[in-house]
Amino acid sequence: MLCVRALKMKAIILFFALFVAVATAGWSNCGTGYFVVSNVVISPNPPVPGQNLNVQIQGTLNQALNGGNVNINVAWDGITVKTINDQVCADVQCPVRTGPQTISKTVSFPQTAPSGSYVVTIRITDQNGGLVACINESFNI
Repeated sequence: MLCVRALKMKAIILFFALFVAVATAGWSNCGTGYFVVSNVVISPNPPVPGQNLNVQIQGTLNQALNGGNVNINVAWDGITVKTINDQVCADVQCPVRTGPQTISKTVSFPQTAPSGSYVVTIRITDQNGGLVACINESFNI
């Protein structure tokens, strides 16, 4: 009986530890560009191995954007496990005018993804290589 109670208590502690880890994860700026990020939403949150991961970035563009690159780096426990490079105009219609913007990107999250700590870094540069935005999104699975 004591063993069953100990297992239940461990399960409850593990559940709350996982909840705290997921709740404290989130996004942060990793550089200052001319796209001022106001919110980053990932879905599902936390990500589910084998399902697509949707990333939506909301903010205000303070300078028109005629093109450029998007670099997405996925790190697991500090080790880069995936890098995606794309053109800005593949995800949004260029030129992009100043003002409020929402950028969305869907990436596959492998079924074999191990549990642990993940950091997704999204770096957007303009047609001249200047920094538009840099965002880190952290989560645990």
